[in-house]
Amino acid sequence: WSSQGDEVVLARTGLVEFDEVRVVVHLEAGELHLRLDHGYARARFETYAVELPLPLLRNRGREPFELAPDVLRETIAQRRLDGHEVRFHLLALHRRLAIPLAVPLLALLAWPLGRSRNGQGVTRGVLMAVGVGLAYYLLLRVGDHGLRELHWNPVVAAWLATALLVLPAVAAWHIRWSR
Repeated sequence: WSSQGDEVVLARTGLVEFDEVRVVVHLEAGELHLRLDHGYARARFETYAVELPLPLLRNRGREPFELAPDVLRETIAQRRLDGHEVRFHLLALHRRLAIPLAVPLLALLAWPLGRSRNGQGVTRGVLMAVGVGLAYYLLLRVGDHGLRELHWNPVVAAWLATALLVLPAVAAWHIRWSR
């Protein structure tokens, strides 16, 4: 691997060694694939060591979805103070609340859809429940698109799918229990 994407290393086994200033990956029984200006080269090796300086690893920008919730909140506060964009960080924070809330809503919606009287229509109900799950996923993608392309508020983008799930869940329970 390399930052330019012109080197790939494959190995059967490896060992990672690190200290305060570097990480060394010791690889054994592998191949090195190189993209060259004039073609391609492949070399087999018994041992190969890759040294990665820690500043290179520490300076890697982390995606908002990779951050722990407390670190994410601190990052949002710091980025606001520095005058940087926080929309994607807010989306990550609100998704951490919206998606777990959606799980019981999906279950509340799927249960009446999946149940039927006299064992008829079970397949239809299960397919409807799967369709609701797929619709939820697609609404999550709509929220992502709205944030990235249409500059929606991150709270709206994060909660759109979950908010739109509440109405069918309540309607399904009402229909199921009014029979």
